[in-house]
Order: sequence, then C-alpha cells, then structure tokens
Amino acid sequence: DAPVTIEPAQSGLDAGRVFHSDTFPYPNSWHEADKCFEMLQAMGLDARGRRIDTWWNPEDALRGTALERQARNGQPKLVALGLAASEVQRRWPPERYLEVIRKVAEVRHDVAFLVLGGTDVAESCRWLTDRGGKLVTYTGDQLPLGVWAAGVIPHR
Repeated sequence: DAPVTIEPAQSGLDAGRVFHSDTFPYPNSWHEADKCFEMLQAMGLDARGRRIDTWWNPEDALRGTALERQARNGQPKLVALGLAASEVQRRWPPERYLEVIRKVAEVRHDVAFLVLGGTDVAESCRWLTDRGGKLVTYTGDQLPLGVWAAGVIPHR
C-alpha cells in the first residue's frame, strides 16, 4: 500500500515523515481485547477462537468467590463499580454513584453493588458503603487484581 500522509512539521510528531496505516471500522462498544484480536486477523495472523486467559490462581478464585457471595448479600445480581479513572478530573463524584445505585435499586430489587478501587478512591468507596447500606459492599483498597477479577468476571 502507498503511504497515507505526511505529518506537518508543526504537529510535533516525527513518524519518519510517512505513515503506513489503515483504518479499521471497529465499534466503540467492542472490548479492547476483541479489537486487538481483529487486528491480528487483519495482519494475516490466525486469531480465531482466541480469548483472554484468566490469570488468577486457585486461592484467588476461592477468595474472589467468597467476596462475590458476601457482596451479593443474598441478591441474584451483582453490579461491580470501579470508581477509579486514570485522570482524576474524569472520575465521578461519589454522590453521583450513590444516585445511580439508588435509582437502579428502585427499579431492580434483585441487585447488590460492589465498589472497587485503590487508595486513590478509598475514601469515596467507604463513603458509598456508609450511605448505601446493605446494597453496597467495599472490599478495601488492598485487594489484589486477581481476587477481584475472580469474584466479578464469569469463570464457572
């Protein structure tokens, strides 16, 4: 294929003066992993049937399952809410999460919420737990990724 573009000097990007690229029409709703597998196919590699493997160990799975059971609090549905965002200004305030939790609980009486996050959002997670009553569980800010993944990602 022929080069697509030459970057203008004022762009601040040095791509060797030429990009060799193609555009793929992947919808925003696709998970990043699915997009990556499709790109492998587009590059001529066989990505059919591939998926992301679980990375947690059996102890993580036991702890994650116990965490899930506790957070469900007898409810058949569990919604996991990750409060962190890489950019602080893009984080929702805890009041907004509480509003969503209450609105969902008004409509769905079969749901509980698990709030997740590290030390950067621990205060917001605790605030939500205090105000959410039996609807909301917080596992603490030191939960290993494998444990929470084993608790909230379907794997059975």
